[in-house]
Amino acid sequence: MNTEYAEKRAVPTSVLDDGIRPDEDFATNADLRRMELGTRWVWNRWLQAGTVNLLAAEGGLGKTRFVADLCRRVHAGLPWPDGGPTDPWSSQYLAMWVAGDRNQGELLTLSEGFGFGERICYSGSKAGPLGGVTLDTPGEFVALHRKLKAARPLFLVVDTAGGATGFNLAKQEEARAFFAPLSDMAARLGLCVVVITHLNASKTVLGRRAEERVRCVIRMSAENREPETLRRVEVLKSNGLYPQPIGMLLGDTGNEYTDEAPAAPETQASASKGSQSRTDESDRGPRTKTRECMDWLTQTLAETPMRVHTLRKQAEEKGFSTTTFYKAKEMLNLVEAVAEGYKLWGLRK
Repeated sequence: MNTEYAEKRAVPTSVLDDGIRPDEDFATNADLRRMELGTRWVWNRWLQAGTVNLLAAEGGLGKTRFVADLCRRVHAGLPWPDGGPTDPWSSQYLAMWVAGDRNQGELLTLSEGFGFGERICYSGSKAGPLGGVTLDTPGEFVALHRKLKAARPLFLVVDTAGGATGFNLAKQEEARAFFAPLSDMAARLGLCVVVITHLNASKTVLGRRAEERVRCVIRMSAENREPETLRRVEVLKSNGLYPQPIGMLLGDTGNEYTDEAPAAPETQASASKGSQSRTDESDRGPRTKTRECMDWLTQTLAETPMRVHTLRKQAEEKGFSTTTFYKAKEMLNLVEAVAEGYKLWGLRK
């Protein structure tokens, strides 16, 4: 035991014998550093290594194609969609795909069309390449772990969660049973795990417990499923600073991206509702406290995100209750992030 710390501590140096033997085999930061843990970004502010990330969108918007395009960019040494540099990946395989939607044919065509056909592998076997696509039992997770240790890919892609597991991801225990083994594999092997899932009718992640079990959540949305329609790609949850949303156009040999992202689904719905009711605006009477607080937050956060603690104090000084304050935040769909231990709110661009 380190005597320097023993001398400084204010707790008794001896305790009554309760029959429980001390166990000094506990982990420290040195052990975590040895495993190369800590926050490590594969794509800065978008996708983390050593943990599970979630990609959510409605069907047909290009979720699989988006992840395939990220593989293409790493393979070809192209920048990430936001212009940041990609790092080369020395292992033969860039991604191992758990084709829960049984879309192996699509993946074959897509990976070869995108130029990284020799750097994708699957959770099936050589004798049964269409197998290995369910993750329900401990044995199935162990089998996947063994294949990942052999292949050493950058990405593990579960496509999709609903196709790969029978667990109900809206239930706490079942979501834990699905995501915990994936999180362990990510940490032990340094993987960037991307679980693809769908959105529900309210444009939020299907299986509400799924979002609680991951570090980063990326949402893709669009006005319709037509290939020429610009998609919006944004981070909905992160344990780091939030990046600006980007726009994405699908392509046969790779996607194109722009800083000009279309409006979020919530904004589009609000604008549509507003246009329908604008003629009645003069008959609505005095502005409610929530609407006043929304206007105040919009003005206050126009230039830069702010600490939530500071915003709450200012809101109280303005006469807004805590309930009104958080309701206004919800209505505005503010971005929430954590920096230097402080929670921040900001406007979506």
